[in-house]
Amino acid sequence: MAAATYTSDLTAQVISTCESNSTPLVFTNLGTGADATETDYFIQGSACVSKPFNITAGGIYCTTSQAITSGQCFWAWYYFGCPNALLAEASGGVQALIGQSGTAHDKWDVLGNDTYTYGGWRCIPVDFLGIGYDDRTGAGAGSSPFLVFGVYCNTSAGISKGNPLGIDVIRYGRGQARITAGAVASEATFAGLATFNDGTSARLGLFQTIDGGYLQQGLVMLGLATATTTFRARSGSNVATLTTASAHGLIVGDTVVITGVGGTGYNATAVVASIPTTTTFTYSNTGSSEGTTADTGGSIKGEVIFKDSNKNILIANTKKVSSSFNRWEIRQTNSIIDWTNIGIAALGTVAAGEFECIDNADINFDACIFSNMSTFIFQTASTLTNCIFNSCKLITSGGGVFTGTKVLTSSVAADAFAFGWNVATDPDGYLDNMTFSKGTNAHHAIGFGTSCPTTMTLRELIFSGFHADNGNNASALYFADKGTNTTWTINLVGCTGTITYKKARSGDTVNFVIDPSTFSVTVKNIDTGAVILGARVLAYVTSGVNFPYQASVTITSSGTTATVAHTAHGLASNDNILISGAVPDTYNGAFTITVTGVDAYTYTLPATATSPATGTITATMVLINSATGVSGILSDSRTYPTADQPVTGWVRKATYGPSFTSGTWDDTALTLTKAGAFTGLFTSFSITIISGTNMVAGEYLATYVSADVVTLVGTAGSANSSNVAFTIGSSALYKQQPISETINKTAGLGVTVQLIADS
Repeated sequence: MAAATYTSDLTAQVISTCESNSTPLVFTNLGTGADATETDYFIQGSACVSKPFNITAGGIYCTTSQAITSGQCFWAWYYFGCPNALLAEASGGVQALIGQSGTAHDKWDVLGNDTYTYGGWRCIPVDFLGIGYDDRTGAGAGSSPFLVFGVYCNTSAGISKGNPLGIDVIRYGRGQARITAGAVASEATFAGLATFNDGTSARLGLFQTIDGGYLQQGLVMLGLATATTTFRARSGSNVATLTTASAHGLIVGDTVVITGVGGTGYNATAVVASIPTTTTFTYSNTGSSEGTTADTGGSIKGEVIFKDSNKNILIANTKKVSSSFNRWEIRQTNSIIDWTNIGIAALGTVAAGEFECIDNADINFDACIFSNMSTFIFQTASTLTNCIFNSCKLITSGGGVFTGTKVLTSSVAADAFAFGWNVATDPDGYLDNMTFSKGTNAHHAIGFGTSCPTTMTLRELIFSGFHADNGNNASALYFADKGTNTTWTINLVGCTGTITYKKARSGDTVNFVIDPSTFSVTVKNIDTGAVILGARVLAYVTSGVNFPYQASVTITSSGTTATVAHTAHGLASNDNILISGAVPDTYNGAFTITVTGVDAYTYTLPATATSPATGTITATMVLINSATGVSGILSDSRTYPTADQPVTGWVRKATYGPSFTSGTWDDTALTLTKAGAFTGLFTSFSITIISGTNMVAGEYLATYVSADVVTLVGTAGSANSSNVAFTIGSSALYKQQPISETINKTAGLGVTVQLIADS
């Protein structure tokens, strides 16, 4: 990529350079005292326009005709040599003047003796189409096009000598500082942007050098939006013209990366040379001439590489603008933004500075500090390490990494949250070691959205100043409404401070698991060492030291809902329990429960059953009851409050061993029916008939019909034969292996089980 390029919309959108009080635009006085071309003091070019001020109210303006649209501001440089003589800002000390004539215009307060203490040149943007005027003369400013632009002052006394009032380069526009390109060792920097802004032929007022750092106002664009092509052309003078499907938003000087354009030689990293229309642009391009040719799908991207460190930026206290006027935008996924020890602080509150990663660019912020700013929006490729957000508004994480970052005294509204996590990813490893402190309003630290998983881990977080009670506007954590009653399980590992929650849905359940230990099972192939997908793991406790072990319970049912009476069970919704000893057998198995009270919970039966269940029924806590995913790993994180926990269980792949052990074969119907469910993996499989029956021993092809029906295809023995022992399976891939371990209550346990392939 080429060296960094800096451009701005204000460069070309000039109303008057103020190099003369008579040409090319004539300046007119309001009040006595003739204006003059001022060469003794100026800020841009080689002169400005000045005026004596032996009066207490007056000004100067130039006359032209300029169309200005919504979102564009009036930009001018103002100077008054005797700032203490001005009235206060709210009383109109210095005012921007826009209108139709000297007798029909509006004025906006921009400076005064209370805000302009030390005088000097000041560039102040005014969104005069969006912000109401402070003073009106005659019919006011009217509508676009506007004819007069200038400055007006009010003082407590006239100034007896000199020309203390000055105005220089008058512009209009959104106010964009645009940065593209940046080759290795020629990356974009803050100093590069300031050099572009501060030249005497520029003086844009967007990003100027000040003592100890820089002053920013307007929009800083790191990278540009993507445009797609519809036509191409190239002239004999080596000028290429591309037409885009919609307004491209480019300006002269932007550097863009052009790819996917047909023809020969159009694709390049190029500098925009001209903008004939909003949907066309030109650039220098060597090659054969070609008339306008249809060419769809080409891509024009303004990527940027921006790297800098140890800089301080102040966001100007702009008042006559919209809240989103001061803003930072990052575009293009190929852009790279690396900042170390960068500080950005807002001086005002009207437009405190928004920051948005519009495209998922590679962002790396280390030890950066953001103070008194507005909202931040990041994405998954954003990594912020040991950064600080002081008194800022909502930070939307977008799934980025924020390890070691502090969110202090947030300025969000009451019952809002300072930091938002709303992605389908456990924040474990993303938010580790963060610190949150409450601001003046009663707000939450973290808000978890509807996309979040219901089980999440927060590791080594610190919370300070949040409310001690759940359900409060200042409770530390907030849980959004997923639309159905949800059980949230939050593992708090090494977290300190007051940790409470508020839930948006009254039917939700929030369980905090304090300093849990993790028990994990990794399943691998013993021969290859590869992890195994779809291995079934059942692991349950063998001691009641922490959780129920063979606890005596009673069970009733209604339909397929079983209700367990289990005194002081201490379980949570979504825990698993192993029921055994119940009659009928339908009640037995490992099930996920829903807690309905301190002494009761429910689970779903595979089929209806006689109620109540009889027999000697026991319930045992199950820690893992699931099948492995692509990682080959299953884990469970929870607190072991009393002692180390013995655990046992099995790991198997596919269905190995008898699913049905016996049944009576009816040769006429060619079906075998047995109470209980078949849980095979496939709809067709084999049945092996063993010797010792009046059926012919061997393997028979079978099909799975329903939950308890198997149909055999092949020749059976005599009709109405005696019981037949057989095995149902999907040709087992691995032999099952046992688990027999003890989980350390603080360190947890990681077990690797190696399965043996079964030929």
